[in-house]
Amino acid sequence: MVVNAAYFTHEDRFHLEPVPLDDERLATVSILETNTMARVEGVQQVSHGPMVPFIVEQLAGKHGLLEPTRFNVSGDSPVSAAEALMQLYVTYVTGDAVRSSNQPMKTTLQRIDDDEQVSGIIRSLMLLAPDVVPDPVPDIAALGLTLECWRHTAIEQLHSSNHDLSDVIMMKLNIATSRAAMEFVNLDGVSWERIAAILLDADRTITDGRPVGQLVGPGWPEVAQSIKQKLAYWQHIEAVLGPRATLRLLSVMGSTAYTERWWGNSWWSDLVDKVTRAAIRRHPSLVDPANEFSGLELAADLAHQPDSLPNETLAIFLKERGTAGLRTAKIERPKATVLKMRDKIL
Repeated sequence: MVVNAAYFTHEDRFHLEPVPLDDERLATVSILETNTMARVEGVQQVSHGPMVPFIVEQLAGKHGLLEPTRFNVSGDSPVSAAEALMQLYVTYVTGDAVRSSNQPMKTTLQRIDDDEQVSGIIRSLMLLAPDVVPDPVPDIAALGLTLECWRHTAIEQLHSSNHDLSDVIMMKLNIATSRAAMEFVNLDGVSWERIAAILLDADRTITDGRPVGQLVGPGWPEVAQSIKQKLAYWQHIEAVLGPRATLRLLSVMGSTAYTERWWGNSWWSDLVDKVTRAAIRRHPSLVDPANEFSGLELAADLAHQPDSLPNETLAIFLKERGTAGLRTAKIERPKATVLKMRDKIL
């Protein structure tokens, strides 16, 4: 899929525009006809100063350009949404597995079907994210990896019983882990050795200087063991499918409801903007009245480095109900792309 993007330095203007659907470059992109470009038509923003990156990220996130594509099928499509999803997985996930193994499609499909772990995770992801194209998006894959190999381990049970692992501390741990994972996840795949070194380091600290092992306490060996098991599980997935296909699956995992309110998601900046405005109205002490940019700085910190905020400040954003809370404020997801499948491939 193609989008034209330009940054006009003399005007400090970032501009996105659609590529005409009859453009010859789109002819070989995929089996799909798509109106993806219509989502960004006319989007532009003029601004100056240090807030430009924040504004660009917010705009791009709102239009779904920073995450795997979400889709639905057109009413006159010859296939259902479930069939379209199956075709997308065969085309992209299995297709990458074929290229990685140099085995025929039929052989690869049989290997996947015979392996309970691989076929099981694919079925699970298709149920958890039935409207998500398995696009390879490294930062979102890092969220999926953090969810699977950090949060969905024994740490979850300890979180409910260990007062040192409060909601704020868990948020900071998730963010620190996601940020670290992003360094070692790229379009070539996951650097599992580096990721393991991070996740299993009991001495790594959160922003207040306390090490993970201290926060977890006596339960750390159990947590470490469950992390090793999850890492081994995903490395097995990669051994069967190859690094690129595994990256696609982790990207889908990072696009499920489990991470929809996590830092690092494409709509996080937009969510933070709304939440910050509402929270400041309820808690004026959050900003410095002598600094007219205090509110913008708070929003920028919450968007880019929320784990640097004081625990008390972050707790306010987590506990607030309604439009002022990170847990409850409405999420404006990007509009889904309407796909019209030309032919069945199965």
